[in-house]
Amino acid sequence: GDNVGVNIVGTIGLVGDVFSATAGVTIWAKVDLDKMDITYKETTLDDLALSTEFGGCRVAGSLKFVDKDTKKNVEVKGYSGTLEIKLPGDLFTMQAAGGFFNAKDSQHGNFTSAYFLAELGGATGVPIGPVQLNNIMGGFFFHTKLDMSSVEANETEPFKWKTDIQYGTHGGMFGLGISTVGTDRGLKAKVKMTVLYDAERNRLSTFRMTGDMHALCVAGADDGMINGKCCIV
Repeated sequence: GDNVGVNIVGTIGLVGDVFSATAGVTIWAKVDLDKMDITYKETTLDDLALSTEFGGCRVAGSLKFVDKDTKKNVEVKGYSGTLEIKLPGDLFTMQAAGGFFNAKDSQHGNFTSAYFLAELGGATGVPIGPVQLNNIMGGFFFHTKLDMSSVEANETEPFKWKTDIQYGTHGGMFGLGISTVGTDRGLKAKVKMTVLYDAERNRLSTFRMTGDMHALCVAGADDGMINGKCCIV
């Protein structure tokens, strides 16, 4: 018989959404059309998300469970997740995203795929001469490739980048954010480099360096009187 599933998603909010939780489950059943019979098989937890906001602080996280066959006939089981922490006034911010998967295909057998991205920042940075380091980000990709269309659409938000499992593709990402000491109105800039190497074809599959700079900024504005962007691929 065939397996069929019903997905159910529920959300709970407490104390004016100070705390909220969302969970998704799928109830699976085995269907025998010849006998017109339906038998309960199992219930699986698909995803889970929690968030809380209090006193100007925000903590949010999500976890997604994966058990599927991809379009390239790769069996995948594992999980991916995100985490966000923000203190009042952006005194400290942190974002992280990652995934760990056990995969199997007919050509390579069993292998492990993983990726991790993290970004730390704060309104008060680390002084380095006339500038201060406000932001640092980095990550790695192991048997993982990037969906470049999602990278181009979310250039400044790597946690929205989409990934896919690909045997033999490894790499990393590193970036920095700086601003003038004491304020980001004079100058603020970010630069990021992403490199992926395809070991199966013995070549770089991705090399991407991007940066943006804003100078003489008005309070509360992202752009300044002088703005610049670059992209090297």
